[in-house]
Amino acid sequence: MKFCCSLRLGLSALLLVTSGFLWSAEDKGLFWHVTSSAGTAYVLGTIHFADQSFYPLRKEIIDAFEKSDVLIGELDAEALDGKKIAKILAKETQLPKGETLKDHLNDEVYKKLKQYFQQENVPFKSVERTKPGWLMMQIMTRYIQKLGYNAKDGLDRHFMQRAQGKKEIIGLESLVEQLRLFLELDDADALVSETLRSIDTMDSELAALVKSWKKGDEQQLELLLIKKPLLTEPKAKPYFDRFIWQRNKKMAKKISLLLKEPKRYFIVIGSGHLVGNQSVLVELAALGMQVERH
Repeated sequence: MKFCCSLRLGLSALLLVTSGFLWSAEDKGLFWHVTSSAGTAYVLGTIHFADQSFYPLRKEIIDAFEKSDVLIGELDAEALDGKKIAKILAKETQLPKGETLKDHLNDEVYKKLKQYFQQENVPFKSVERTKPGWLMMQIMTRYIQKLGYNAKDGLDRHFMQRAQGKKEIIGLESLVEQLRLFLELDDADALVSETLRSIDTMDSELAALVKSWKKGDEQQLELLLIKKPLLTEPKAKPYFDRFIWQRNKKMAKKISLLLKEPKRYFIVIGSGHLVGNQSVLVELAALGMQVERH
């Protein structure tokens, strides 16, 4: 079960490191300047979900965005196309025809899951053909929204909307690639059980992550997102390698290739990808980029 705890924390962290969480002008946040022999980029670390109280954005960040030629996000402008997203979700998140959650969960876990949705007044029939990994993401999303935060106020969406029709928008990953990270998980019983068990304590974890990010404390974020889960259960290392470190290498490689062009880039990446000794920034430095914290 310790590994499952790390898995749940990791999934929670991924919700917090794949998109944007806005902040007020007084908040420091995570912001870097990266340069190569040709191009230059400002890199903004984000956290997912926000509300209007986190505006306005820091002037330094807005100025860097306005001066940029290209916006680079984890996803490209496709993430703004509701019809495309709905089509992809319908294809990727549903179990094969004829299968339901009962075919993927033991009787005890299946019963607990049904009870959860009854308590939430959600018809179980509406979710019984959903893949377990996606369903757990939706449960966590639902909980975060209850705390008052919404994806529509997210930072990635904010900058994509501002850039649309004005700047080139490049994605480092596809929506399908990101989805499959959550969908292709082992041990559905453990994942569902731990997610349901941990919902009541997730608010304190989120609060700690948000507080550290707003202070610009990258060391504390690394502790919360990476070091603490790995200390709790070292066997979770392959999980982090798949969800964080291997993606960091791929992102850094793509960014380094883009920076060979004499352009100005504004890059928005989840904060979990920008902390630690295997971060995107460390990988960029190893590839010959100059990295400076702002």
